[in-house]
Amino acid sequence: MVTRCGKTWILSVAVISLLFSTGQADWMEDFEGDLTGWQWGAIPNWQGTFTHEILEEPDGNHYLVLQETMPYTDVMDPGSGSAFGIGFGDPEVFTDVCVGAIVNVTGEASINYHGLAGRAVTTEVQVAPGVVLLLADAYILHINWEDGPVNLSINIEKVIQNQNIMRQGFQAAVPGYIHRRSYYAELDILGSDPTYVTGRLYEYKGGPLVAQVGPMIDTAGNDPWEDPDEYDAPFLNGMSGIFAQNEHADPVGYFTTFDDVYSTSVGPSAISPVPVDGAEGVGLEPTLHWTEGTHATGRQLWFGPIGAMTMVSPDSTDYSPGILQAGQTYNWRVDQVGSEGRIVTGQTWSFSTIDCLVVDDFESYADDEALQSAWDPNSFVGAPPDPNSSNYLDTDMASQGNKSMRLKYQNITDPFTQEFTRVFDSPQDWTAYGIQALTLAFHGRKENVEQPLFVYLQDQVGVDAKVEIPQNYAVRADEWNDWDINLADFEGVDLSAIAVMIIGVGGDDTVKQSEPDEVNIDYIRLYQARCFNSAGLDLYGDLNGDCVVNMEDVLVLARGWLNNGMSVTP
Repeated sequence: MVTRCGKTWILSVAVISLLFSTGQADWMEDFEGDLTGWQWGAIPNWQGTFTHEILEEPDGNHYLVLQETMPYTDVMDPGSGSAFGIGFGDPEVFTDVCVGAIVNVTGEASINYHGLAGRAVTTEVQVAPGVVLLLADAYILHINWEDGPVNLSINIEKVIQNQNIMRQGFQAAVPGYIHRRSYYAELDILGSDPTYVTGRLYEYKGGPLVAQVGPMIDTAGNDPWEDPDEYDAPFLNGMSGIFAQNEHADPVGYFTTFDDVYSTSVGPSAISPVPVDGAEGVGLEPTLHWTEGTHATGRQLWFGPIGAMTMVSPDSTDYSPGILQAGQTYNWRVDQVGSEGRIVTGQTWSFSTIDCLVVDDFESYADDEALQSAWDPNSFVGAPPDPNSSNYLDTDMASQGNKSMRLKYQNITDPFTQEFTRVFDSPQDWTAYGIQALTLAFHGRKENVEQPLFVYLQDQVGVDAKVEIPQNYAVRADEWNDWDINLADFEGVDLSAIAVMIIGVGGDDTVKQSEPDEVNIDYIRLYQARCFNSAGLDLYGDLNGDCVVNMEDVLVLARGWLNNGMSVTP
């Protein structure tokens, strides 16, 4: 039979076995035999009431029970039961390790909890004649239902001599409330200095991930999550085990169950993705980076849009996928290749790219003077603005954010235009990343006189071109609208070296303005693609927003085919 520790291939047998054929000291226990080879300990163990036994279910499956029947009072109280009971399936020492087990959340309301331990080292200290206290150092994963199974969570800790030395917790709640059931838990420990510790809980072995915590990054220094003045070096190796715990006198003791416990040195999946999992606003030409286990001799990187990942084999833990599509969500996964081709399938991560490149959103200008230093109102004609008011920086109207640029104009003398000029500090490449479109938001006034709204672009050698909005009445639109401009319309201009941008209103010498008019400009940005649809075609089937109705939209539809969000059906 083949099974998996999280996402890695190992061989499963009925009792603890060493996989000598692979050179790895992996072991697995399904409790269909006895507990030969296991090492047990309890903290404290005054009464000797901590027990471990194999029980059988009605269907014939066997599982392990860890139980304490005495209440815990104090570690030095001879009348106390144990607060903590632990078992190690094999004395083999692991460095990089994945510890996995089927765990059960039991009881209606309980302070019991249990979990997994990795890189554990135990020592015995004599505290009284004939009385030995077990001390343990380990990285541990708690499956915790201290407030009853309705409030299930997982957390990871570093424990030194039975003590949590952490000022910051690493905890994740399990969604929902019906948790009195079985789960599959996994503890991954990877690296030396730093060491990365990650805990995960799955619906079942190989099933959906329901909660993840970490990685906790442990170094030889005082890490941000450690107690002040703690400089404990990372644990470099140790045994793998399971434990049960209850440090309260009431309710009495603990009763927890496990099945299919195993440990593998080729189990830890790749971690610490850059960009981080779930990142938004990622640039269009990122470099992916991750951390691997020492067992990895190679890797398979799966990367692509959701549902369309393809595989490459990078030579290192860095990979540049090239220019990506803006406003797209990408999935990626790193499968580590180990000895004899053993593959450790990684977690699937995701990130989303930026929607566009922002030329100016006007949020950075502190006042009107700062705006005018960037956007020079260099040809104001007509009634001059009030010098005592903020005439161009508008903090009361914006398409996004809190600020916009107000064009106030009264075009009654030659050249009958009002222009705002931006001279860039260095030429701008508006062809990078496959940019095709320029978009700006504008807001007119219904009382405005109809005049053209226009944009000039000039390259670094002085070639310029002007594009006007096709509708002169656009300046009367009394709401925010986007004006999408095909950059190809700026004929002759070197779009890879834009030196000057001018936004203006006017140019019609027949227009008579008795009073100044106003148009606000905001959120000037660049897009790889923009849907102009000048022919007015039916594009309702364009599900992915690329302005084309094709098989890619069918794939978007297929990914959600027969999804039903109904909570109650007829």
